Amino acid sequence: MKKTVHYFCFGVDDHTKQNLYYFPSAQPKIQYIIDTLKNNEYMVNMVSSCSIKNNGFFKSKIYKVDNNEKHVFFSSFKTPLKVLNKISIFMTFVQFIFYMLFCVKKNDIVLIYHSLYYIRPMELLKKLKKVRYILEVEELYSFLDDNTEVFMDQEIEFINYGSAYLLVNDLIDEKISRREKKAVISYGNYSVPPKISCRNFEYHDYINVVYAGVIENRRKAAFIAIESAKHLNEKYCIHILGFGEKSDIINLKKRINEINKELSEERIIFHGTKSGDEYSCFLQSCDVALSTHSYDKKDLPAADYSFPSKIITYMANGLKVVSSDVRSVRYSKIGRNITFYEKNTPEDIAKSIESLEYVSQVDSREKINELDKQFKKNLKNLIDEF
Repeated sequence: MKKTVHYFCFGVDDHTKQNLYYFPSAQPKIQYIIDTLKNNEYMVNMVSSCSIKNNGFFKSKIYKVDNNEKHVFFSSFKTPLKVLNKISIFMTFVQFIFYMLFCVKKNDIVLIYHSLYYIRPMELLKKLKKVRYILEVEELYSFLDDNTEVFMDQEIEFINYGSAYLLVNDLIDEKISRREKKAVISYGNYSVPPKISCRNFEYHDYINVVYAGVIENRRKAAFIAIESAKHLNEKYCIHILGFGEKSDIINLKKRINEINKELSEERIIFHGTKSGDEYSCFLQSCDVALSTHSYDKKDLPAADYSFPSKIITYMANGLKVVSSDVRSVRYSKIGRNITFYEKNTPEDIAKSIESLEYVSQVDSREKINELDKQFKKNLKNLIDEF
């Protein structure tokens, strides 16, 4: 009989993504985990803790995807009053505990996507039932954000209580007390899309450089990427794909226009967001991709407790990657496949881009396929022995 894995996370599907608040960047990894579990012949119940996006009430829903996959969504509501919204959070805690008590059977597997959200309900649940779970650690939040630093001790305690781990990089072991508990590592979504011919791509006369990801001022990734255009020769064109706050996108577009005027030609282009085949098609039409998050000395150690998953997406689409020199990437299994720049300046980024050998036949897809096969094997062994 197939084992059932209850995957507690912040996933959405086509039925719910219009109504629930979620992080687009987290969805590919969540779906990849689900697909990997099904590939290993487990039944998967994705139990989502996403809450309603706008004012109103969202009624709990259950969708059967196929014979091996089911999606469960908790009820939530939102009002203009913050006090009432706290009641909604408590209501989702109760639903989580109820599900764990009455829907998770003795031999079922519990996989929890690590979030500060789960700390409180798990503290309550532990008083009612002994729970063993695999914890998927994508980030250590209290190390990444000053606003969550007060939760550091609670977060570490919650992580240490896990019975086994799915870790996002090779360095998190340095911070958690894993002892003899087993762990497997996945840097991101290892799904390799098919090669797609992009007929409408208009920039074949250039060496095309792309940044794809969040646009925000704190770590300035997209902003420093466009500044590098001033230090590249006329053979290069920089493309920005991404999402973010409206004010940040307005500022980015303004700066792009200013730089293009300085260069007397359009060498930086903002394309907005793309997804699915359109996204893969665009990436595969480019030559090199950028991971240019900027860390000051205070924030740099925090980069050890996450992984820029965009690098995996870039490599899965056959791109060469230029990245800031963060330990989580350099000491990963793909570190040798990345071109790092030392100084976090537009000049140094441009030098690294120009140093690449563009006629190389090395296909980064092969490395991602290798990681995919190994991860599927390791995850199956972890669950079978759990």
